[in-house]
Amino acid sequence: MPGLNEPISRDAFRGLVQRNHAAGRLNDRPKQPQRRKVVQSGMFLMPDELARSQRLAAGEDRSVSSFMRRLYLEALTQYEAKQSGGAEQQ
Repeated sequence: MPGLNEPISRDAFRGLVQRNHAAGRLNDRPKQPQRRKVVQSGMFLMPDELARSQRLAAGEDRSVSSFMRRLYLEALTQYEAKQSGGAEQQ
């Protein structure tokens, strides 16, 4: 029988796994919780708009996509506030 740190043959390892699985010591992996996934959505910008975004993102030490996402979320919040404020006035 090989020592603790000595390699075993592939067949011996398979047998070990099968015996442990049959004895119930190797359960199936637990299911991972469903994660929210980011969905890619395109944004068309003119070259000067993209250059401006790149310059501002570099100034904040962010990637362009991270900068644009943050900017979009801020603008979305403002837009929703404007829409809900307009609905109250009508």
